[in-house]
Amino acid sequence: MTARLAPIFLLAAWIAVVGFFMWTRAHQSLTAPGEDPLTYMEKASNSWENAGKGFPESPLDVVPYLRPPGTVLISYPFGYDVDHQGF
Repeated sequence: MTARLAPIFLLAAWIAVVGFFMWTRAHQSLTAPGEDPLTYMEKASNSWENAGKGFPESPLDVVPYLRPPGTVLISYPFGYDVDHQGF
């Protein structure tokens, strides 16, 4: 049983190590994102503000309409933060 789980643990460890180093590198960035990534940040900000109000409007109707609502769950899953380094 342990031999069957070894590749899964190895893959999980590899993803964790790569993710950690990507995070530290992104956290050192001083340059703000360009215009396109800012629309993701705007969508997240508006969506989390809408969620804080108890969803008075549909998550599908939050501006900017260019970005689908699922992008918020990927880019800012735990709430919006104005610091661009986490993005």
